[in-house]
Amino acid sequence: MEKSDYIDEAQAFDEKNKARREAKFIPDFALAQHCEYFYQSPYRDSYFMKIAYYTQFQTMLELIKRHFPECRTILDFGCGHGLYTLELARQGYAVTGIDISAESVAYAQETRDRAEAIAGSLDYYAGLLDEYSELGEFDLIFIRGVLHHFSAEELNSLLPLLVSRLSPRGGVICSEPVKIPYTEREMCLIGLLRGLLSVTGNWYQDDLYDNFRSEPAFADYIQELLCEHINHADKTEIAGQSPHDNSSNFEDLLPELNTWFSCLQIEECPNSLVVRNLGGLRGEGEVPQQLADVISMVDKYCLQNNLIKDCAKIYVGERSGKYE
Repeated sequence: MEKSDYIDEAQAFDEKNKARREAKFIPDFALAQHCEYFYQSPYRDSYFMKIAYYTQFQTMLELIKRHFPECRTILDFGCGHGLYTLELARQGYAVTGIDISAESVAYAQETRDRAEAIAGSLDYYAGLLDEYSELGEFDLIFIRGVLHHFSAEELNSLLPLLVSRLSPRGGVICSEPVKIPYTEREMCLIGLLRGLLSVTGNWYQDDLYDNFRSEPAFADYIQELLCEHINHADKTEIAGQSPHDNSSNFEDLLPELNTWFSCLQIEECPNSLVVRNLGGLRGEGEVPQQLADVISMVDKYCLQNNLIKDCAKIYVGERSGKYE
């Protein structure tokens, strides 16, 4: 990326996380509360957050412990508001988070300062990694949902920088979205689900019935859902999180990762459709949580039995000896 591209990315995340901060959302699995600011994101409710995101963290943590049992120091590259950075520190690691968004880093620091049960250490830096030579080397670089903001060609400059910050036996773990995770088949199921929930008053949109009055209307709705799930944004949202979101996908990134790292394992993301289909649940009492459990179980079963595709892949690699 050019410097102007980084500035654009930083500004987009500054604005996004400033709004979340003002809405009193707490990016902490332990302290998060219900937040009306989110109308469809799992961030709306701490129960949804744990289903959608903590399961992903648990999978990545298990991979870290399996492949890097001696790991002590971790760099969270592109840490954002620090949700995962904080959890790594709770596991006893000495963690450093860095992000180009100053607002996101300030948000993460604020959350850290009131967090509980941090067994390790946790520091944050705002800016580009090459601006902080004093950070030294790390046993592991943790990356979640960051590299797809770069094109495969841009990784030719980024990955050598990351490798240079690793200890001789260091490694990387990253989770990135796959190219096209869904088809019309999955979206027909999502359309059915949302349609039924809308009719019963358990979905945030109460006007979905019109999409089921004719086959052409339903076909248009399926295409709308397909775009939403691929772009991670519905028709009322700006497509993508930032100007360079979805510049690449896991399939694009894999050859570049294998150039600089020796691949140890590629793991499926533990959930798929839940991320776009929990936050919109509505209802009284425990009903939204019960509905979330139903959706989560179906999602898990379908993934394990290859009935649907995963939405992301997790790459684990160690520093390649040829770049010593």
